[in-house]
Amino acid sequence: MNNGEIIDNSTEGAGGGVYLRGWDSDPAGSSKFIMRGGRITGNTSNVLMGGKDYDTGAGVYVDSSGYFYLNKDPDTDIIITGNTKKSDGAARNVYLGPTKATGNYPGHTISIIAPLTGTIRMGVTTKEALKASGVAIAKTADEAYITGVKLYDIFTSDKGSGYFAARHSATSKDIVLKSHSTHNYSVYEASGNTITEKCSECGQSGGTLTVAAPDADSLVYDGTEKKATVTASDDWSGSPAANQVDVTYTKKGDSSFAGVPKEAGTYTATMTLGSVTASTDEYTIAPKEVSVSGITVKDKEYDGKTDAEISSKGTLTGAIAGETLTYTVTDVKFENANAGNDKTVTFTVVLLFTCEAL
Repeated sequence: MNNGEIIDNSTEGAGGGVYLRGWDSDPAGSSKFIMRGGRITGNTSNVLMGGKDYDTGAGVYVDSSGYFYLNKDPDTDIIITGNTKKSDGAARNVYLGPTKATGNYPGHTISIIAPLTGTIRMGVTTKEALKASGVAIAKTADEAYITGVKLYDIFTSDKGSGYFAARHSATSKDIVLKSHSTHNYSVYEASGNTITEKCSECGQSGGTLTVAAPDADSLVYDGTEKKATVTASDDWSGSPAANQVDVTYTKKGDSSFAGVPKEAGTYTATMTLGSVTASTDEYTIAPKEVSVSGITVKDKEYDGKTDAEISSKGTLTGAIAGETLTYTVTDVKFENANAGNDKTVTFTVVLLFTCEAL
């Protein structure tokens, strides 16, 4: 199957979508299904014999001498989901039966003959009862085909939500459905301003860390650092603690900025955990307003010019405690060169620098 769909078929037997079976006398592999891409979904089946409701694959049924190969085309998806039993609507997507009709074990496994790239999703049921140590469901001749692959995202158990797909061992070429009682939250995924911890074995999501910009009401320059906050959800595993996560800052328009934001400007905070990062939206520290009052100018005799001279620089108020602001008054001009009393004068106040008290 190179692509396309096998959908919405129904049978009172096994394998509503694909049926792979021979008999004890048939040579191994006499019934083969090679899947490179496509969707098998919406199929239903029942097998009722002697009053017993058998668990068989409504999507793909593999039993006796049947063989199921995944020869994944990197440009296509493989989806085998949404296939169910008629009797109760339970998910039954891929059924892996015994290698012989007589019920011998080990059962059939899916053969992986190409790298598992792109999107692959399928539910699996096995003839052999699930057990914590693992039941085999797939294998590959080339370890590279499954190296670095999140197997728990590809193969799921149709019969036990507590079971997940993983290698039988760290370097094994065999894939099993197994369970465990304690999650190892050592893998992280980032989205927006949030990092989610994942179990390295089964992929289950744990708690989250969220980085947030300072409260908007505080974003006016006051001489203090404006740090982002990192908050852990109640179910965060606690390693590392929220206050141990590295947070760095960038300043818009200033590639040389380093440290924690304090001066007026626009910033972004980024937290890093392992190899993933999550960032806040941009936030802006507004300049603090200060005022100068009491500026006066000298009287002068008419000279046909608008030039004016300051007699008092006045007083600056609003400075942050512990800081000294120095300013100058420039561009002092009468509104026009005509003689007169109480004339309007324009000027510019320039803040020269800030001295921080030690």
